[in-house]
Amino acid sequence: MALTLAAPGKPIRAACGDWAAAKAAYRFFDNPRVTEHSVLAGHFAASAARVAASEGPILILQDTTEFIYGRSQQGKIGFTKTVNAGRYKAGQPPGP
Repeated sequence: MALTLAAPGKPIRAACGDWAAAKAAYRFFDNPRVTEHSVLAGHFAASAARVAASEGPILILQDTTEFIYGRSQQGKIGFTKTVNAGRYKAGQPPGP
């Protein structure tokens, strides 16, 4: 199974490129023997080895940025502004 590196944020089917690869990915994720810990174990081991090999300070950075898209009028979510530059008033069609 090879996920396309050019599509990291895409849905599985788009990232895999074809249905056979997507089905293999779904089977992989559905396997009860596949756990988050087992998938990340290699990354944890490599990180531990890099830390052990370092002699200087190690910075561990984390981005905790959050975006909150709440509005008092929920029906207006996604609506920004109607721009007509004053060319028409309510009930009148826009001019040329």
